[in-house]
Amino acid sequence: MALSGVGLGFRSEYFDELLQLADEGDERRPQWLEILIDNFADGERRQWLALDELRQRYNLAFHCTGLDIGGAMPLDRERLLRIADMMRRLQATQVSAHLCWTAAAGRFSHELLPLPATEESLKRVSGRVAQAQEWLGAPLILENVSACLRPVGEMGEGQFLAACARRSGARLLLDINNLFVNFHNFGEDPRQILDCLDAASVAMYHIAGYQDLDGLLVDSHGAPVDGAVWKLWQAALERIGPRPLCLERDQNLPPLEELLGELQQARALMVEHAA
Repeated sequence: MALSGVGLGFRSEYFDELLQLADEGDERRPQWLEILIDNFADGERRQWLALDELRQRYNLAFHCTGLDIGGAMPLDRERLLRIADMMRRLQATQVSAHLCWTAAAGRFSHELLPLPATEESLKRVSGRVAQAQEWLGAPLILENVSACLRPVGEMGEGQFLAACARRSGARLLLDINNLFVNFHNFGEDPRQILDCLDAASVAMYHIAGYQDLDGLLVDSHGAPVDGAVWKLWQAALERIGPRPLCLERDQNLPPLEELLGELQQARALMVEHAA
């Protein structure tokens, strides 16, 4: 079943409450959950059973942080095949990964490092997307990343994202917080980036909070969504249109009630846009 409405990045601390919300039919509950599948690809049976309990109540989408789709090392075929198997077993609707590189010379940085916006990067990403999709047996969705240093390149961020989607055939997961963070750090107008994109290439949105480190913004996923980020998402709704939205929170986890409040805010903005 295709995703719709607002979803939440699943964190195990909320497991019992999410089950309860679904069993009680609470209208504030997320409409779907995004699973950080890197945490489960080598998991034990009890982890699988937990995901199966969620699957019985929520639609699931998979998200990868360590796929290294823009890197130079060979893709991890066995890992991709495991993810494909989990997609089938858990009836996951889609799988996404970051448009970045994470490893070199056999070492993994565990960081989402931006690619140079060059023709060489486009060629490499296009080939690796095709290979990953063959092993996954499913389309791969690519997410824009934030950065602390301006990536080198021949084109702007919007042009690069549009070209990646066009050349690879992959659709985009547009992270609104990352657009805002890069705007603050480097000055590229995020609305101009939106204007570069073919609306049909955008599959979904991410939204989250950032951290301010003495004037440098970091996509920490550790704070409530900032008002300026909400406004930028409204601009995306006007330019691109509604898509499934996932709220992410990875650090400083608040009571689930706080995140439900942010989900309600997202629903209200969707209703406002529709009107």
